[in-house]
Amino acid sequence: MRILFPNLGILFILFFASLSQAEVSELLNWFHAIERFPVVVPKISRMSADESLKLYVESLKDSKKYHALTKKISFNSYLSKVRISKPVRNNKTKILIVANRPISNKFPFYSKIADKLVSDQHEVRILPIGLDLVMRGEQEKNEFFKMLKQEFDSLVFVGGGDIHPALYGQSPRFNVGSNFARDQFELELLAFWYHQTNKPLFGICRGHQLVGVFFNGKMIQDIEHDLSHIKTRHREKGTNLKGIDFPTTSQWHDLELKPVSGSLFTEAFMTKKIRVNSRHHQAVQRPIDEGKVHVIAEVEGIIEILELKGHRGFSVQFHPEDMGTPTGDKIMAMMQQYKVEQTQRTKTAA
Repeated sequence: MRILFPNLGILFILFFASLSQAEVSELLNWFHAIERFPVVVPKISRMSADESLKLYVESLKDSKKYHALTKKISFNSYLSKVRISKPVRNNKTKILIVANRPISNKFPFYSKIADKLVSDQHEVRILPIGLDLVMRGEQEKNEFFKMLKQEFDSLVFVGGGDIHPALYGQSPRFNVGSNFARDQFELELLAFWYHQTNKPLFGICRGHQLVGVFFNGKMIQDIEHDLSHIKTRHREKGTNLKGIDFPTTSQWHDLELKPVSGSLFTEAFMTKKIRVNSRHHQAVQRPIDEGKVHVIAEVEGIIEILELKGHRGFSVQFHPEDMGTPTGDKIMAMMQQYKVEQTQRTKTAA
């Protein structure tokens, strides 16, 4: 039974056996009333849970790398509302959302996604940005990734600022809210998850672009500028590219699903056409490593759905969590069922 404190947070400590001697020794998992879903950070050896959490928060507070994403957060107030408790371990499917913010924020991209994924059989946790600040070297980072592998059944990469062009071999031209440190950390986590586990991963919007970059897809930095000839609108016309003011009103268009043998999308949708929302200014195009991913849908050369071969997950450029349609709900449910199916195969194999 979990102990809840009204208007307070709960810090859950997840203990693991047989860990290495790396400084990152455990996972800390806290719940805060504003967050609504527990947030995961690493515990540092020879530090208490409180000290480890404070180190993370203070590191964020002093970091220039993440200043644009942390400048409006009241860290002292946040820390004052955290309390420690142990979780009850269970057999629920555990989904980790790789978030776009460090802690509470007025515009958390992950909240609607988490609402759609949580259920009586599914628990959702949030991985905040800035964890690289408390890890000293590749060994600690690798140990942390191994802990995530042990604890979680799937990863979901979500929205946020543009992926830094340096990570796909281009110079910045139209960047909106890029954060190189966040992008690099997430690409490293994606690479670990893909190569070191047999568990699924998913991407939504920017997360789809991250998957595209990982599989060597061609990135378009701004659709209106670089693909001015296309007819499909992918965001509000004239949305300002300066600052971190993202469009909140979607454009809508149809997608034709390609008949791919073994594709989850091909099996899930009887119709070959679905209608999706859109609010992005960057895009993934071919060429992409089609030895490892299927291109399930594209419109005017823009890849909208990728599915990893070997039943390893999928990514979508649109926002199924925010569509409010049977199609959007089905895609979010596919993430849950895909995850459950993969977990069962993993447990059976073990």
